[in-house]
Amino acid sequence: MTGKRAEATMHSGELTFVVPAYGESSHLEHCLQSLSRQTSGARIILTTSTPSAFLTSLASRFGYPLIVNPRKAGIASDWSFAYSNAGTRYVTLAHQDDVYAPDYAARCVAAADRHPDSLVVFTDAAELLDGRSRLQSRTLTVKRTIVWLFFARSEAIRSLRMKQRLISLGNPISCPTVLYNRANIGDFTFSEGWSYNLDWDAWQRLAELDGSFVYVKQPLVSHRIHEESALVRGTTDNSRGIEDRRMFRRFWPKPVALLLAGLYAMSYDVSRASTP
Repeated sequence: MTGKRAEATMHSGELTFVVPAYGESSHLEHCLQSLSRQTSGARIILTTSTPSAFLTSLASRFGYPLIVNPRKAGIASDWSFAYSNAGTRYVTLAHQDDVYAPDYAARCVAAADRHPDSLVVFTDAAELLDGRSRLQSRTLTVKRTIVWLFFARSEAIRSLRMKQRLISLGNPISCPTVLYNRANIGDFTFSEGWSYNLDWDAWQRLAELDGSFVYVKQPLVSHRIHEESALVRGTTDNSRGIEDRRMFRRFWPKPVALLLAGLYAMSYDVSRASTP
């Protein structure tokens, strides 16, 4: 899971946005534009295991490095490769379809600095649907409710028990919002064998490390919902539900896990999702 500390390989600067790009997303340019508008300086690079003229051209136009992963082994491999190429203390794996608020970097780095033992910093999020931002949905309400139970009095939780409880009720941490503190995590690889919940699995494994989970309550990332998004695909064919049950079984007896998975599935709000 983790290995030696990553500090020895770090470059100057604190935060790197790494975009694990794949295919030819029509939304990638919007993502890169939002990263280029950060009020606080950050490195920006793209990684991919599916190199193409499209990605080469886009990276060149923005002036960002494009690093090719020679191992084509799925999303876990892509994310692990992206994480390993950050080269700075902090890294955010920026999802290519999503949009980042201009003060994301400044707020998240400040939060991490306030908590030197931080493992991850995550933020509230909005959703992009048909090109419009929405701050309310069933999914967002469930995530915020779970987070509020643990962060009502503090922006950080440190104990193993609290971190495990946070993720035992579902996955309230919006993956595109997460800033990883590589200095405290060290080397890290995402688990293969997941199509949707490799982030939830990662939070469970990171929770076992010494250090804190930190929450920034502002919605600093807009997560795009469309026909090809993982949430829509996984909800349509129930593959997301199968993986949810696997995760809940890590924390609860089977009857409770099945009940929680069923209730959790009701939170998925993909109504009117279409490709903008």
